[in-house]
Amino acid sequence: MKRLQFATDSTAGRWLEESLQDWGGKEQVRLGVGSLVPNGFEAYARIFHAIHKKSGENLERIRWSSLIPPRGTLDDVIRRFDYHHNNKEWDPNIYGPAESLSLEECDTLVPLLEEATNSAGNCWFAVWYGFGNRDRYSFPDPSNEPNPPLKLPHREYFLYSGPVDSVREFATGPQIWWPEDHSWVIHSEIDLPYTYLAGSHALVDRLLRSPDIEAQRM
Repeated sequence: MKRLQFATDSTAGRWLEESLQDWGGKEQVRLGVGSLVPNGFEAYARIFHAIHKKSGENLERIRWSSLIPPRGTLDDVIRRFDYHHNNKEWDPNIYGPAESLSLEECDTLVPLLEEATNSAGNCWFAVWYGFGNRDRYSFPDPSNEPNPPLKLPHREYFLYSGPVDSVREFATGPQIWWPEDHSWVIHSEIDLPYTYLAGSHALVDRLLRSPDIEAQRM
C-alpha cells in the first residue's frame, strides 16, 4: 500500500525557500553547501554517489577513496567527478557516479534518520519537475495537479509527504527530503555527483561509521 501523498501546496517547503542562499549565477560556479541545504545545522556531510568499475563481465562497486592518485587527496577525485569541471581523462572502465542516491543507500540512511528526528512519521520528499520520464523514476503520478508546488532557485519540484521509510516507494532517491521538525535535510542536486546532508553531530557521526555509504564531513 502506497503511503506517499502528493502535496498540492508548498507550505512545507517554505523554510527552504526562505533560507537557501543564491546559487551565484547561471553557471553555478559558486554553488556552495548553503545553496542546497540551510545554514545553522550542527554538522554537514557529503555522501558520494555510487561508482562501479568493470571487472571482466561484471561491474563492481568501488569507493571514491580507492581512486585517490599518488600524493593526491580525496579532493582530487571530487574534482574529477564534479560535473562542472571539463575533465576528459575518464577511465573507460569506471561507470558513474550515479545521478542520485540509490534505493539501497536510502535504505541504509533510513534508520539513521529515524533516530535523528522526532517526526520520522511525517517527512517531505521533493522530486525535480524536469524528470519527464515517470516510468524511469517511478514516482507517484501527480497528473491531477500539473503545477509543481515547490519552487526553489533554478529548480521546481513535485512535493510528497509520508513517513521517512516511504522513500522506498521511489525508484531512486528523491532530490530533497526532510522531517517536519527540520532536524535534518538531504539534498541530491541533479547536476552534482554527491548528496549533501545537514543535521546533528550525532547523525553525521553515525553516517561516517556506516560501512555501506561513503561520506565525508564538511
